[in-house]
Amino acid sequence: VAIITILVEGSVYKIMLLYCVIFSAGSQMMLLSILCTAKRLHYISVKMVGIYGYRLFSVPSAVEQKYFNCIKSISDVCAIPGSSTHSLFLITNCMNYTLILIAISMKINEWKSRAFENVSATQHVSIYLFFVTNVGMLTVAIWNLEKNKLSQFMHYFGASCVFFLCSISFMLYQNLSQLSIVLTVIQFATAILYLVVLIKCPHKHDDRKIVHQISLVCIFAEVVTAGISMLIAYLFLWCMDGDVILSFF
Repeated sequence: VAIITILVEGSVYKIMLLYCVIFSAGSQMMLLSILCTAKRLHYISVKMVGIYGYRLFSVPSAVEQKYFNCIKSISDVCAIPGSSTHSLFLITNCMNYTLILIAISMKINEWKSRAFENVSATQHVSIYLFFVTNVGMLTVAIWNLEKNKLSQFMHYFGASCVFFLCSISFMLYQNLSQLSIVLTVIQFATAILYLVVLIKCPHKHDDRKIVHQISLVCIFAEVVTAGISMLIAYLFLWCMDGDVILSFF
């Protein structure tokens, strides 16, 4: 009933939000089903090889399983080339990026049409920070955690934009409302907790059971952090309809 109501009576922003939620739900359900059914999580990588007669073209050739190496990121599961999750993860992020980019463009044009009347300076800055956050989402999806330093830098740069700029942009858009400040504090706390988990947990262990447990802790810590970022991004889209300022009551 709620979906039908939004499609029939909702604004363009709410319809875009609905599609973002639907696209994300599929990939999140697949990720959770993999994690909940896995008995021995460990690090997996795919070796890429070039094809004779082709330039700048490579395909997956073999799977390398490191049974005593821990998984430290969701991307180590979702972004393995040729896996069942890779295409869905990439398509979901690209679709969300496109919808949010359209929403941002519409909001800027809407403000311009009324000469930025009743638009504060913080809201003006926030929409561009939200754009950078959106680019970060796409960067995480495109640049996998491969062995070369450029891929790793781009991936972690995109993740940092998502984890930190998303909440800051929402807080500025809400004109530093109490709810936005609380969400920002929660976002920063979970992001710092995830960083502590990454640093403190070992990359390798001789016991495969402990490797599985460490991998679960790292992945779920990132899932919580990314989930809060996703929630804030969805609230941002919701508030674009009429520049709503949310509050606790």
